[in-house]
Amino acid sequence: DLGISLTTTATSSSKVGDYPITVKYKADSNYDVAVTGGTYSITPSTSQPQVTASGVNVIYDGKAHGITVAVKDENGNSVPGAVVYYSENELTDSNYGTGSTQSPTFTDAGSRKVYYYVASDKYKPVSGNKDVMISRKGVSVTAKNTGITYGDVPAENGVSYIGFVGNDTASSQGLSIQLAIGYTQYGNVGTYTIKPSGPSENVNYSYTYVNGTLTVSPKPVTLKWVDNTFKYDGTKKFVTASVAGTVNGDVITVGTYKNDTANSVQNTAVSTGTYTAVADTLTGDKASDYVINAGETTASHKWSITGSTNYFTETPYISGWTYGSTPSEPVGKAAYGDIEYVYSSASDGNYTTDKPVDAGTYYMKARVPATADYFSIESTAAA
Repeated sequence: DLGISLTTTATSSSKVGDYPITVKYKADSNYDVAVTGGTYSITPSTSQPQVTASGVNVIYDGKAHGITVAVKDENGNSVPGAVVYYSENELTDSNYGTGSTQSPTFTDAGSRKVYYYVASDKYKPVSGNKDVMISRKGVSVTAKNTGITYGDVPAENGVSYIGFVGNDTASSQGLSIQLAIGYTQYGNVGTYTIKPSGPSENVNYSYTYVNGTLTVSPKPVTLKWVDNTFKYDGTKKFVTASVAGTVNGDVITVGTYKNDTANSVQNTAVSTGTYTAVADTLTGDKASDYVINAGETTASHKWSITGSTNYFTETPYISGWTYGSTPSEPVGKAAYGDIEYVYSSASDGNYTTDKPVDAGTYYMKARVPATADYFSIESTAAA
């Protein structure tokens, strides 16, 4: 027994090719042995490896994206020596070496096709392609709400953005926004649209625009009052206020005044007293565009009617009469109040309202008692 054995350098992971077969034996004195080595050939498989290629379909996120290719044998194991080549150009048996072993990656939105070629010594090559789809990300552009007072020039407050990725900004994206305000100066108070506009999209973003609101508020006014103090004369007195702070030639006046006579809140009165006039509403074609603010100090005004000195407008007197005839009636007039006539038998005597009935010389005085509105008055004694 020569104990012949055969060995080769080829292994299960060896590449396609020819490998030497070495013959070994035990020397035997009875034989002259001649040994010829052989060749162990590994030829390509007629089958292909299992190749799983995955493309990309994402919304722009500022990150780099590329395809992935996984190569497995029929048992699901990695294939030693298998190399994947990538390119944005189609790869074939003749040019696959021009590809890169790293998949190209893309950050910006768009649609790209990436080709791959799987080369392996054990299997037939596999080629194909997958898409890298990066869609534009939506950004909402909203006009900010703001407010002005009637008479002010229309104003906006810029816009806000929702949707930019990472450090991206409107400026970095070259985004220019225009704002159209649906209000002209001196228009009526109310709410008006602020409409933003700009490009519908750029490389990585698509833009939607959301309207904002401009609120035009009434313009506060102040009041200027006339007539402060009056003397009682039995006629109705009143105070009025003019409106200050209007614009654009608007003619605005006080429409009504508050009336709470129980608390002396009124702008008209006849009797003496201290009153508070309070402007309540405004009137005029543009009255709705103005307001008397709550707490406006000029909206109320103290005024008064003071008591007056009474006087006789017709000097009181009485004609004498003959005993037994019809008594004469006293005559006289006072500026305020009703006259009370009193009589006495002496000029400095005790006066009463009893009219004399006996013959003699008598004296008469005319009196008007004091009230809250005027002072008392008494005439001199007349015989």
